[in-house]
Amino acid sequence: MSFSTLIGLLAGIIIITMAMSAGSSIYLFVNIPGLMIVVGGTLAATMIRFSMADRALLRSACHSKP
Repeated sequence: MSFSTLIGLLAGIIIITMAMSAGSSIYLFVNIPGLMIVVGGTLAATMIRFSMADRALLRSACHSKP
């Protein structure tokens, strides 16, 4: 990850957080059941799409040294 990518990511997070908290409480933007649906659905769809062999191959590729 380049330095400019890191700066852009941090700046975006800070700006969005400031915009959310400027008008009211930031807790109005937090929806735990919705977050659970999104994260759970993403994990379930990923597990449906990729077999255990695919996951093992990815795991071995991530841990191998070039």
